[in-house]
Amino acid sequence: APGLAEELEDPAKTWTLFAPTNEAVEAAFGPMSDEEIEAAKPNLEQILASHIVRGRYACESLYMGRALSGINDATLLVTFATWPRGEPRINGVLVPHLDISCSNGVLHVLEEVLQPSAPLPKVRMPPHH
Repeated sequence: APGLAEELEDPAKTWTLFAPTNEAVEAAFGPMSDEEIEAAKPNLEQILASHIVRGRYACESLYMGRALSGINDATLLVTFATWPRGEPRINGVLVPHLDISCSNGVLHVLEEVLQPSAPLPKVRMPPHH
């Protein structure tokens, strides 16, 4: 995404990126030609913007019910499927890999592509075991 890439590369800013796996992107969009990507760019940029948060949010700063804001003002809600902090999720999507450090932030891997207009999951505390 022109402009967005340059913004993310700015060494004066820090970011948290919730990055879907290649398999998740392919499942969401299927194979796309360069022409199809160019035609879909506004929609793709909006979806990508919902995966990016200003500031560095490592695992230890993610807690049950925490709401983060994507750079497009999409809400990213942190939940955990098991007590106390097992199976972390963003908007219900599993985060299998956390805290991949980058020079200007941190990356967390998602098993699915976040959809900006998807309803948020209800927050409930998992049972203690």
